[in-house]
Order: sequence, then structure tokens, then C-alpha cells
Amino acid sequence: MSWRRALLAAVAAIAVLAAALPIGASAQQEDAIPSIELSGELTPAQADWIGHAMTDAASENSEFAIIRLDTPGGLDSSAEEIVDTIRSASIPVVVYVYPGGAEVGEPGSAIVDAADVAAMAPGTTLEFEGNDLGENTALKQGRIDVIAADQETLLEKLDGYQVAGPKATTLSTAGAEIDDRSMSIPYQVMTVLVDPDVAYFLLLIGLLGLLLEAFAPGAIIPGSIGAVALVLGLIGAIQLPVTAVGVVLLIAGAALIVAEVNLPTAGVLGVLGVAALIGGGLLIFDTQTDQFEVSPPFVIVVGSVLGLATVFVGAKGLQARRRPVQTGVEELLGSVATVRSPLDPAGQVFVEGALWEARVDPASAPVEAGYRVRVEGIDGLELVVSPLEDGPLAPGGETVGSEPEGAS
Repeated sequence: MSWRRALLAAVAAIAVLAAALPIGASAQQEDAIPSIELSGELTPAQADWIGHAMTDAASENSEFAIIRLDTPGGLDSSAEEIVDTIRSASIPVVVYVYPGGAEVGEPGSAIVDAADVAAMAPGTTLEFEGNDLGENTALKQGRIDVIAADQETLLEKLDGYQVAGPKATTLSTAGAEIDDRSMSIPYQVMTVLVDPDVAYFLLLIGLLGLLLEAFAPGAIIPGSIGAVALVLGLIGAIQLPVTAVGVVLLIAGAALIVAEVNLPTAGVLGVLGVAALIGGGLLIFDTQTDQFEVSPPFVIVVGSVLGLATVFVGAKGLQARRRPVQTGVEELLGSVATVRSPLDPAGQVFVEGALWEARVDPASAPVEAGYRVRVEGIDGLELVVSPLEDGPLAPGGETVGSEPEGAS
């Protein structure tokens, strides 16, 4: 299987998987208030999830939607996208810092500021201009509108609440129920793929897997795994801010590994290739935040191990391709056979599961049945053999394991 076919197979498999995955959230309750989960680092996957969930809430004619927020930070671009989603929503949005102990760091605090109604649970914090504000301080400073211990309490306090601004309305929550909506499977998968460490790992596996397939065509497994990994890595990478220098270094690293395998330089080009792979991993994603970036130790270890392994395996694969191909009876040369009928100087030997006519140098004759001989040459349909310096290996001249059970 060529790498192109493997890549097409990977794309097709991912397309089928994506079509089979449920796109909607959990089963929706009629006339319930959608409460949308937003937790963890802010990524493009999180932003897409909020956009999808808010579209669903609006299409269901929900009176308003709640976003349960618990995020230490993340990408500014993702936070800005979520802010735009909240502001452009056709229904009011209540951003609720929840549960107790939740911490909202910058840029997540911008999401709270964009809410039509902002609320916090007791024991939560909101970062503002480098300071962590508790719920009481945030309320006094006008950063939030409501403090509520849980969602049921939040609904009670929102009953009759007057929303100001372009979505001005009076909320009616008497008897309303909460419909908790967690991130659905496709967005969970995307959240994993957009992790910088995961994206780098997949790109590296993909790149090196395709290289191994090129070194040993027909191996199938390296190419197939590489194609799938590369596609998944690209899906994650295109969601992140990618730098040109990082991409160039990854490509240069792969090129140097190819050069080392084809033009052995005592490891010089291979080491440079591994260094380029590591440098590319450290520089490829410019997230502009320490909370959401590649881990240098992870990149160094993974780049070193996978890069050096590719050099070693690739060199072995290339050596195998360049080795002369032996087929048919030529494969018998050097094999050890068992004498079945005495060689005086001609007789029969058993080798590779078959009986062959064979002859030995008259000076070495006779060679009795049960002794072992080595195949030195082939003369038509007769083997030319030489005796080994040992006796029969089993009573009756049978060599253990030299032929299938019941052979004669």
C-alpha cells in the first residue's frame, strides 16, 4: 500500500467516523432551561461547542441559556469567539461560574463580562487585572449580578429578573427545570486533538510513519498508522496558531533523516534531523499563553525517541531492499540437512520439509543415515553437500524437528 492510498484510506475512515458520531448534545427536555458546560482550557473546540449549543438553544425557543463556566484560561482567540457568540445570540445568556471551587482566569473573565446576566457560586474566583476576586468582591464591584449556591437557587433568583440592553426582557423561571448539556463526543475528540502536545505527537507519528513506509514499501502498518495520525494531527493543528518556522523545521528534520538513511554519515545528519524535529515541535504553535502550549520535556523525549527510531528502522528497511533477492532452490544454500539414505557418495537428504537427491565428495563418503550435512551447492536437481562434524542426533537417524511428524 503506497502512502497516498494509506492517506486516502485514513481520510475515508475519519469521514465515516465523523458521520456516525452524534452531533447533538444529550436528550433535550421540553421547556427546560439549557445549561451548557464550558470547562477546561479555552480552545477552538470549546468555542465551536458553545456556538453549536447556543444555536440549538435558540432554535428550541428557550427563554434563555446558562453557560456553566470553569476555566483557568486558554487562547485569547477562542475566548473572543465565545464572547462574539454570546453577544450575537438571539436569547439572553447567563454565565454562571460554577461549581464551588471553580476558577475563571483571564481571558475567561471576558466571557463573564459579555454575559447578559453574570453569576458566581460561593467559593469561586474570577480573575480581573491580575487579581482573583471572590464572589462577594465581584458582586460589590459590579462584575457579577447574582450569587447562587446551585442552579436551582440561580433559577429562583432569576425569576422576575429584568435583563437590560438589546435583549431586554423579564425572565420567568417559576417551575422551570434545568437541562444540563455536556460537551458531545465529537467536540470532546476535537478538544483532545487541539491539545498542542497531542497535535505535535500525531504530526510526528504521521510524518515518520510515512517515511518508514517509503523506506520499506509494502509494510502497510507504518504507512497506515502514519496516514491516520497525520490527518488527525492536521485536524488539530489547523485549529491552533501555527508558525512557519516550526513547519519548516519539521520538514527539514524529516529531510535530514531521509538523507541519513540513504547516505550514512555516522549519525551526523540523523542527529541534526532529530534536533530539527525537536525545534519544530517547540516552535510550531504560538499560543501566546503558558497555560496552553507544548511541554518542552515531552517534545524533547518524543522527538528524540521517535526520530532516532526512524533512523534505525529506516536504515534496516533500506538495507533489506538493497539485499539481493533469493528465490526457489537458491534459498537452500547453507541449510543443514539430515541424511535419509547413506551418501556413498550419492543418496538422499531431508531439508526444508522435502527429500532431495544429494551427493558428497567421495573422499568424505560414506555418510550414514541420521548424520547432518550442509548444502554447499546445487547441480540441477541434486544437492552438493558436505558432512558436519557430529553424529546422529536421535536413535534411528532421525533429527528432532527436522521434518513434520509422520514424514517418511
